Amino acid sequence: MTSIPAVPRPARTHMAWLLAAALLAACGGGGNDDNGTAAATALGPFSTASAPGCQPDAPRAAPAQDFITLCWGAEGWHEPTLDDKALQQNLDFYPAPAQLAAAPLIVWAHPNGMSKELPEGSALRRALLPPARDAGYAFASLEFRHPVTNASPEPGGPVPHTDIAQALNYLVTHAQALRIDPRNIFLVGQSRGTLGVWTAMQPVSTSPAVRAVFAVNAQTSYRGEDFAQWFLVQPHHELFLQTFHGRNPNADRYGSAVRDVTRQAPPIQLRYDSPVVGRPLTLTQMQQQDALHYPDFGPALCNAYAAAQATASCSYVADARLHDHPALAYEGYVQFFDRHRAR
Repeated sequence: MTSIPAVPRPARTHMAWLLAAALLAACGGGGNDDNGTAAATALGPFSTASAPGCQPDAPRAAPAQDFITLCWGAEGWHEPTLDDKALQQNLDFYPAPAQLAAAPLIVWAHPNGMSKELPEGSALRRALLPPARDAGYAFASLEFRHPVTNASPEPGGPVPHTDIAQALNYLVTHAQALRIDPRNIFLVGQSRGTLGVWTAMQPVSTSPAVRAVFAVNAQTSYRGEDFAQWFLVQPHHELFLQTFHGRNPNADRYGSAVRDVTRQAPPIQLRYDSPVVGRPLTLTQMQQQDALHYPDFGPALCNAYAAAQATASCSYVADARLHDHPALAYEGYVQFFDRHRAR
């Protein structure tokens, strides 16, 4: 990576995920989030109200320029991280500039607090789209649900953890019309969008397998047991898990990419905007961290790769100077995918 200007340590950002609520409740904590709302209140319960979906349809052909919006699934929902905005299972597809017969495809999955839109002039658009298209890739920006944020609050209720895999299957099914190469599908995501890491570990759900993944601020396991075992001091495990499972009635189905790593797991590069801690913390100490984007998730995943593969294909960078610098956080992501393309 190029040299990065020093910036102050970023302030903690609360997302509407119950992990943070469990930490607060287990500590007896209160406090405010970045919007001045009491964190324990802002973090739940979640809206699961339905909204009108769209009708999946086969694209006739890739657009001649710019992008086309395609419906990949029939579900609609009100997104709690966007003030209950009505969303649908659709995506924006940007063709490869050269209109190749079979261009490689990059699929982008956005963080919480955003939708699939990449507005003109935005830092994320500049960091993601021009490098992909300049290198001859098609690009898709995906709308999808999250298994925690959009799960039913009822025990045994539905957990929408296959949206990204289903969207990939839609794209592969229509590869010929869209002029994309089904052998070369790549995932890039941030925060919520790093569900693509878990998706890529499950080739049974995705056909064909994802070639490689680039993830910024990835939470690589949503299991409370994993978080406690890996990152908290032992005396605090039980208190945290009691609170976590009390607030997460479907936690056993949220998923863990770390536990799904196999010899066939695709190459992955992780980037975090805070340094690795490297030791178990108390609950009070963890409150001072961004537990949802905890940088030690990176070593946890790469350790699983090292155990499963003779030549581990997992790497991570953890550096506070990446915070709020998309151009730096995503620097070289397309070149990373280039190294893993099927020829």
